[in-house]
Amino acid sequence: MKSVSNFFLSGCLFLLNTACNNELQPEVSIEKHDIAMEVNTHVALIDQTEYLQEGLHDDFLTHEVTDIVNQQPFLKQKMKRDDNSPDVDTIFSYDEIPLIKETKNCTRIFTDGSMESVTEYLTPLSENLIFQLTETPIPDKSRIALTTQKDGMLTAYNAAGEILMQEAFPVSDMRDFIDTIKVYVKKMSQEEPDKANKLRSKIKSFKQYLTTGSNIHALSNGNLIVESPIDNEHNRFNIYPGIKGILKSRIELNPEMTKTLQYDIFQGDNLIQRKKYTYNPNKNLMNLHHNKEICENPETIETLTLILNPKGYPVIRHSKEFYKMNQTLYYFK
Repeated sequence: MKSVSNFFLSGCLFLLNTACNNELQPEVSIEKHDIAMEVNTHVALIDQTEYLQEGLHDDFLTHEVTDIVNQQPFLKQKMKRDDNSPDVDTIFSYDEIPLIKETKNCTRIFTDGSMESVTEYLTPLSENLIFQLTETPIPDKSRIALTTQKDGMLTAYNAAGEILMQEAFPVSDMRDFIDTIKVYVKKMSQEEPDKANKLRSKIKSFKQYLTTGSNIHALSNGNLIVESPIDNEHNRFNIYPGIKGILKSRIELNPEMTKTLQYDIFQGDNLIQRKKYTYNPNKNLMNLHHNKEICENPETIETLTLILNPKGYPVIRHSKEFYKMNQTLYYFK
């Protein structure tokens, strides 16, 4: 059986291929009238869990985490394993098998505050090994291939276009949101090219929004680091047994403060989650106001999170998103 790392690599290669070359189903038409903004995404995702390994997850293997792993002979063996060893190719649980998803979404918000959305689910069932191993796979006619949200109704269709489900969906008034976005777009549109004094002004302005205990400093390569405490009552991360310390975040920004390059969450000195972002100057990855670039969106987002699996073992939840399109279009004046 393939090793977990080979599964993930194979999945990534598949997603890179589909994200670039997949022929999509025709879009369901959404009536165009007085559109304020439009969000278009086409993303492929690979997701799995991995046992902690030296050389692969070293930033997560602090003394406290290593002590926890060493208490379980099985985890210790997995952590120390050699990729050249013949016993590394064993899959111990279903969540180690990568799950692949590909979706395409178009959401439009209108000037009257209404919103309409279409989501296509594009990944063939055959691409996920875990579904091939299932004794009773979901029949194609029962699988959701497309959903629409329009006029207060949420409707799901199968690949043949047959309605599988239809129910009322709360209608939100997005006019306040549009007004907020207008302020943001106007501010971004008026930004001048960043110079040293402009950057210092940005940092000074940015500091006023930081919470108490936060700080910002520059790295030798010009990137900026923003460190902030996280309120435990409002975070979604578990307090792991044997791991102590307050939760805090660490964000790395480019020198112009226009891109997030990495986002880390720590509990004490222990890394709990890491997100890595990559960018590509492609128009399909831009936010545009009347065809003028506002900012870039990520092309890929890779996330590693320390979690407890059903057996209570600390493991890494590893996912990577590949965007063919990650674009917001603003139509208002």
